[in-house]
Amino acid sequence: MKFSFSTLGCPQHSFDQIIDLVRQVGYTGVEIRIYKNTEDLRTLGEFKLENLDAVRRKFQSAGIEITCVSSSARFAYPGPGESERADAVGRGLYEDRRCA
Repeated sequence: MKFSFSTLGCPQHSFDQIIDLVRQVGYTGVEIRIYKNTEDLRTLGEFKLENLDAVRRKFQSAGIEITCVSSSARFAYPGPGESERADAVGRGLYEDRRCA
């Protein structure tokens, strides 16, 4: 059985630290949900379209699968303005083909 974990539990870790942690616990994958203390990954340079291949290669060369890239967009019971923000995150990721 293969296991992966979420960066939700290590929001300040660098990619190198995440890779080390995956290896230490004997897992084979990671879900990237928070990085550099932000849930909106599309605001970070590492997640710009032109940098995604380098990130993918970094994990692949370590033998680690990125099992999922998640967001914290909420569509149920949103507060004022949250629905618009969640919609913008979802549309931005789709339009940039980051989730393709």
